[in-house]
Amino acid sequence: MDTLKEKNEQPDDYLASFVQRLQALLSSDKAFRLSLTYYNSLKILSRTGSVGAIVAFDELRSFFRRPRRKTGAPTEKQLERDIRGLLHGKREGTVVIENENPHLTGGKIVVTDITGQRHA
Repeated sequence: MDTLKEKNEQPDDYLASFVQRLQALLSSDKAFRLSLTYYNSLKILSRTGSVGAIVAFDELRSFFRRPRRKTGAPTEKQLERDIRGLLHGKREGTVVIENENPHLTGGKIVVTDITGQRHA
């Protein structure tokens, strides 16, 4: 970390620079939150079928899309999505759930989720 002596700055200059950076950060955060609010409003409107909202939502979707986490075990929500997809014929693959040592107070549940991509 740079110190005041290394940068040859006076404390007042350093403080002014810090305040300026903090204001920029806060305004960036505010702009992001406002754009996220606008995006979520477009998402809701596009679900109702508004043509203009659908077009704008599709344009902005790539900026707000978050990649899925790559964890070892699938989450409960991912399992439910995969099982529904398998039951309705929209996914291919297998989901195997095994309960080892089935007792009321313990046991180990092993879930194997091997699903493919959705059909086109």
